[in-house]
Amino acid sequence: MTTHIHTQISFNEANETLSHIVNIDVGSGFELSQLDIPNHTHLNWVDEASGLFLAKPIKALYQSIYQYMHEMYGDEHLLLTDMALIEGIKSIMLLVGDSAKKIEEIASQFNQKLDVHEFKEYKQLQSFYATKISKQVEQEVLGKWIFGLLKKSRLFPALNVQLESETSVDTEVNHIYVDLDSVKKDLDYELLFIRKQDGGRFFNPRLVRNLKLVYDFGGLTQRENKEGGQKSIAEWFDRMLQKGAIQIIKKIAPFTSQYYQTTKRYKNLDLVQSLNKALLALMMSSHENNLSRFSPVKNCMEYYFDFQYFLRQAMHTSSFQRWLAYPPQASNDAAVNIMELVHAICHAIFSQQNLIGEIHPFVQECIKKNYEGQPNNEIVSKQLETIYGGMSKWTRNILNGPLHKVLDMLEEGSCHTFDPVAQTNIPYKIYDLLLEENRIANLRIPSPTVQEFIDRASVIEEFKGFIRHLTSHGIPKKHLIINLQNRTTWLEHARCAVLEDLQEQEDFSKSLCVVTLANDTDFTNQDPPYSDINHAAAFLQVFREHLFGKQSGYYFPKNVSMDKLKDYSDKAMKAIHQIFFSGKNVLSVEERINFIDLFYLFLELKLIDLIKPSSFSLTCKDGLDLGMSMSAGLFALHRFIESGKLENEDVEFLHTLLYGPVFISRERLMISRHFHRFLNGVKTIENAIREWGNEKFKTLIQEFLSSAFDSPILQLHIILPQ
Repeated sequence: MTTHIHTQISFNEANETLSHIVNIDVGSGFELSQLDIPNHTHLNWVDEASGLFLAKPIKALYQSIYQYMHEMYGDEHLLLTDMALIEGIKSIMLLVGDSAKKIEEIASQFNQKLDVHEFKEYKQLQSFYATKISKQVEQEVLGKWIFGLLKKSRLFPALNVQLESETSVDTEVNHIYVDLDSVKKDLDYELLFIRKQDGGRFFNPRLVRNLKLVYDFGGLTQRENKEGGQKSIAEWFDRMLQKGAIQIIKKIAPFTSQYYQTTKRYKNLDLVQSLNKALLALMMSSHENNLSRFSPVKNCMEYYFDFQYFLRQAMHTSSFQRWLAYPPQASNDAAVNIMELVHAICHAIFSQQNLIGEIHPFVQECIKKNYEGQPNNEIVSKQLETIYGGMSKWTRNILNGPLHKVLDMLEEGSCHTFDPVAQTNIPYKIYDLLLEENRIANLRIPSPTVQEFIDRASVIEEFKGFIRHLTSHGIPKKHLIINLQNRTTWLEHARCAVLEDLQEQEDFSKSLCVVTLANDTDFTNQDPPYSDINHAAAFLQVFREHLFGKQSGYYFPKNVSMDKLKDYSDKAMKAIHQIFFSGKNVLSVEERINFIDLFYLFLELKLIDLIKPSSFSLTCKDGLDLGMSMSAGLFALHRFIESGKLENEDVEFLHTLLYGPVFISRERLMISRHFHRFLNGVKTIENAIREWGNEKFKTLIQEFLSSAFDSPILQLHIILPQ
């Protein structure tokens, strides 16, 4: 029997019904009768003959809303200027978007798949919003959202208020807002999770509503393409975590067998219960039949997040913390095995292998959607630039990733802290450096911190476990963090401070070294007052003063020989000036920025040479933009020094580094300014090779710098993931 709606639904009834539907809890005990409101038009939601859930009522509700909107405000010459009226329309559109999701959820209870967003009535409303409201909303209402203290924001460079000291946040700074465009570009998104010193938020309460409006109705993307792109990314991420879970299980196998043998009598201990749940979730995450493409009840990604949750829960139990403070005696084999297992798990998490290899085919697939073949150009920088331009156009059409990510987290209520490792940003190994007989792993690690308040942060227990594992067996190993966060700005100072302080603690002093390199400062960006220092000698002198100054954003720990570092820096600056800039007396702003970036790459090699770590990480706040561009730069520099050129497989690997991690974690491209600083570095190296020739270029590098290293680091080999 076909169900008809004989009575025209009024706008008020439609509005009230949609509001009622949105607030319904679709869980156990849900009945369709809950969809109706007493004394309102009765809507038949189920076909009596077939038992199918019907879409016609929701279409009628949307049609009523659209007719009212069109009659009242549809005149093409009518300009809506009343902000209260615009706010009211926005509220209605928000209701439409939420009700669409709820109706799809209800339909799924009947094993039906409805795509309400494809209904003609829904699209009419979407079109109305995009043409009549969206532009004015962005200009008038969404222009200012996040209320905070911005001392040195990239978005507002004119606000340059200096910190009064290294350890305190200036509370006298101006209050300003961050605009919608910044949210779309994913700049300073950590402010959505962090509180101000007084406990307040950095965003206005209307943020979630406005985000949802822009996402659902703003006409920012074609929905079908957008969802297809995000679904593809989610499936690759799911597959990546499944492979990661397999690797972790293999790595910890020797420890789990001992753990299960010795902890039976501790089965009621909260630590053991949480750890058992973590291991079970990890096992479920490793099962191929739980991949999202098979539509399981719970997919590999969700099980992996459960694994992270229960592991952290275990590490915060009183039993675990007590055994950290007072290590158990060797005779207490159960406690010893528990601690060893936890630390082994932590080490496996941060050093997962071949996950970058899992990302590689995804990146190549995305590139092929824009090009039938790689751009045929021997100049690598041209290839990289062409691909980035094409990828930018493609992602603008199909992705609205940052907005999507922010919306998901805000709606889930998971925005209480900025905690990258626990917020879908998984660490893993990028590649190995083979120096003589030693393998040195380059690990992609976002800031291993958790931060609830802007003026304080703490290092996560999982990272401490990773470092503790380095000293647990045989000869102690060491991890080097090259911290790329800006310690001179209130935005990142707290995270820098806790990382730098961690290596001073007795438990970590032998196995951790943290060096901070200034980034995004007036000097590194060559902003005023440094923009006019054109003479090379003056620039190099100022660079040296900043590099070893106490207030300029650099930090070198006590165990790094400053005499050796200063001697090396003089040699490296001279070499870079002569080889890459022909010893010119005058350097432009762009050339000076390229000089700084090239020097950082050679400085990273010297730090590895001095500290001799077993692993290192180029760590920025999330390990995606600055960190990955620096890892890509280090890889490219080595290949150029080794052979004077990059092979096709090298260029493909660079694409993987530049696009893969940020695609998977944030559903966007690398931020343009970081990509282009990397690109300009490649161009500078290419120009030097063209000027000197391949062989002469390699000879000059060896002549100027080989004696500046204690090891033959210029002859190292890079081992790529399989």
